[in-house]
Amino acid sequence: MKKNQKTNLQLRQKMEEHNHTPQTLAESIGVSVQTVNSWLGKRKGISSKYGEKLEALYGESIETLLEEVVEKAGLGILHLDTSIALQPTSDKVAQTNFMNTIVQSVELASIKSHLTNEQYDTLNTIYPDGNCYIWGVRNGKAPNEPTRRQYEKLSVNDVILFYQKFRFYAKSRVTLLMTSQSLAKQLWNDESFCNIYFINEVQSFNLSVIQFNKVVYKDEREYAVMGFKVLNDEQSIAVFNEFELDSIEDYAVVEEVVEQTSAMDEETLREKLLEMLVNLEGKEFLTTDSKGQGRAEQHILRALLYGKKDKSVCECCKREFPIYYMKTAHIKKRKFTNDEEKLDVNIVFALCPTCDIAFENGDIYVEDGYFKVNNRAYPDDLGAYLSKYEDTVCECYNEHNKQYFEWHKDHHLVRIPK
Repeated sequence: MKKNQKTNLQLRQKMEEHNHTPQTLAESIGVSVQTVNSWLGKRKGISSKYGEKLEALYGESIETLLEEVVEKAGLGILHLDTSIALQPTSDKVAQTNFMNTIVQSVELASIKSHLTNEQYDTLNTIYPDGNCYIWGVRNGKAPNEPTRRQYEKLSVNDVILFYQKFRFYAKSRVTLLMTSQSLAKQLWNDESFCNIYFINEVQSFNLSVIQFNKVVYKDEREYAVMGFKVLNDEQSIAVFNEFELDSIEDYAVVEEVVEQTSAMDEETLREKLLEMLVNLEGKEFLTTDSKGQGRAEQHILRALLYGKKDKSVCECCKREFPIYYMKTAHIKKRKFTNDEEKLDVNIVFALCPTCDIAFENGDIYVEDGYFKVNNRAYPDDLGAYLSKYEDTVCECYNEHNKQYFEWHKDHHLVRIPK
């Protein structure tokens, strides 16, 4: 199955029919690759000048090319436009490059001469502090240039997993693509690294290649990752679902709404997200399994809970964390909810990872608006740690969610010996 064959534009299907990648389409009509990706991601409109070129190229009106196509794919709504790419960094050159242009970052001003005005403006928006993170891959051996062909499958928002010594150790997300020998020469003193992608700041990740191979290839042997590769749809969805990569903020469907509504106030954005949540009900084409449906709901609930915030305070311990670190904690476990409750934004609240584990296990609960510690026979250290939450206020407790907190208390207390 080809990439992005589930919910997309007619334009993408026409590209596939003509064996066009974003790179080859960009070259044929005289625009940048990121412009094509912006069209496909519906983040940017198509001017009349290029609309006419597309109409001539594909024999369809621009209105038709911009129509959405929805097909039954059974792969879930979460990552319709997101693939997983594997980036080995095992040799010394790769390790040095990783340190120099990802760990240490690159000043945008220092590479401006290699960028178009459009690229520079886009990157300034993506990296407001002026520091970006860059990687480049070679074409691969002629005449087939296999790595180059893999690179052409890469799109903005795809997730990169960095690999070394039989483990994936870091993850990030693609923000912009470009080809430039001169930039590669400046950054790595090697113009062959000309297939360049920019990424978000990397996050730590820990996954053995054995676990990965078992999920992707149904083979538990310790096969090494030998070259840059973009996984197909089925493989990518399997990795997303098995290893829960959503902490990287790659929930493409919800994220696209947030990006497109950057000028909206929080109330308008909330209304749109609520509409998305309601529209999930009865949409069987979105996913053929309850796990995928649940993850779709989870991402929308998360966006509703945190909105456009960069940081949030844990409702229990009152400490502030970056949003990517926070959890969207279900007060009532999803498997016990009815259809109406699944789509109720009041069923979740904001917790840090530590407090989320304690709440999930029933070690702490909420009663009449106050956190309580369960009466288990705790080990001394755990009991001492949890005791500080006894009788602290749960500020988000209200008339809309109290029934869920009561369910959580009853569900866990009846299972704990007095």
